[in-house]
Amino acid sequence: MTEKAPWKLVEEIINRSKNNTWDEAKREWIFNTVKFANRSNKKTCLCGHYPIVELCYLTNRYTNEDVIVGNVCVTKFMDVEIPVAQIIPSLLRIKDNLSNSINSKLLDVVVDKNLINEWEIGFYFNTIRKRKLSFKQEHVRKRINLKIIQGLIS
Repeated sequence: MTEKAPWKLVEEIINRSKNNTWDEAKREWIFNTVKFANRSNKKTCLCGHYPIVELCYLTNRYTNEDVIVGNVCVTKFMDVEIPVAQIIPSLLRIKDNLSNSINSKLLDVVVDKNLINEWEIGFYFNTIRKRKLSFKQEHVRKRINLKIIQGLIS
């Protein structure tokens, strides 16, 4: 294998997997969470890219090993059910301003991970497209967004 980033990622994932082929090995890995690196927390992706800002944590369902990859490698090489490239901008948006709304893709992730309760899900479905919220609605959205951030960005 060459030292180009895609092949290095493939090699690293296979080395950490139970299966020995890329198609089988990549199915072992599930998206766990994403963290945003700060200046003192710089990491290197398995492909060798340094530094990565969006640290995507993957867990092997058989070995329970965790790895960190960048958002490009997750979206380009991993067949994860969660569209990471579509949820990270939404996470950044609510991290910057808790009053902002998340997108429907991130809401699907939040529902799948049971991060918010049924009432909160209903509230979000009813207000996801609203730009102007009442004072009480804005307070509720901020509270829910904080739960989402704490649940996904540990």
